[in-house]
Amino acid sequence: MMRLKTFLIYALLAVGLSAAFSVIFFCTSEEDATNTASTVSSELAEQYSKFLVEHPFRKTMSFNKEDRGEMGLPPNKFYEQEWLYTSDPALLRPAPEKVHKLQEQLKNNPLMRTPPGTGSNTWVERGPNNVGGRTHTLMFAPGSTIKVFAGSVSGGLWVNDDITSGTTQWRRVSGVPSNLAVMCITVDPNDTQTMYIGTGEVYTWGAVNGNGIYKSTDGGETWTSIYTGGAAVEDKITYVQDIVAWNNPSTNQTEIFFGADAMAYTEEVSSSSAGSGWNWLGDNTIGLYHSTDGTNLSRLTGWH
Repeated sequence: MMRLKTFLIYALLAVGLSAAFSVIFFCTSEEDATNTASTVSSELAEQYSKFLVEHPFRKTMSFNKEDRGEMGLPPNKFYEQEWLYTSDPALLRPAPEKVHKLQEQLKNNPLMRTPPGTGSNTWVERGPNNVGGRTHTLMFAPGSTIKVFAGSVSGGLWVNDDITSGTTQWRRVSGVPSNLAVMCITVDPNDTQTMYIGTGEVYTWGAVNGNGIYKSTDGGETWTSIYTGGAAVEDKITYVQDIVAWNNPSTNQTEIFFGADAMAYTEEVSSSSAGSGWNWLGDNTIGLYHSTDGTNLSRLTGWH
């Protein structure tokens, strides 16, 4: 009996020591793995930072248009910049082979082509079927799960009264010119019948201009222009980046904020013209604007 007790005691001690050593080994291994990953990450970051300074196109990107032309290079630096932006931090070059590999995975795995959620949560086409174009902003009508507004680039504002049906048609909303780029849309949190849109796409060098802010007081059915800036081209609200209707908790009143940008229209003929070939749209209106009544807007100081 004494021998059995002794055996059991030694056995328990052995198990305990083994477990303790296992925990120590596991913790040490996990810590080593973390330290190794941290070291690799730091080395990669250092390598990539150095690459951004000493990349192969650093010299040619410093040349002006005339020098680039004499060397047979395109006048702008788009391709060099694109090469730099798309370079893999580990490979220090673009990696199109990774894109091709991902394309194959998407092609062979239908679940990778669906939005987050279940495998049955797939996209369905909802037009328009006559003319395709870019859509910059989408929003469900307040209180609705089927009515959707769509702001198009150089196509105005559109609405679909039942997005769940494949037979419904998009219709252009009255009051918003059909050639405007509708970039953003917001709803008054205290009055869902009141909506605002901002117009003008700044990314296309004056190709898709806007005309300030439009407002609707009937749930988006009709719209009117409420703010366009000054009369001169450089004083116009030509590019609205975003617009927000915010309930001020101190006053329980809605306040409107929007951000305006500017862009050069036409192309500079030569680099020696000191910018005389540019026509700046909205150059004097860049900044953050504010309204406390939903109609009168003014630029905030210190934001431009």
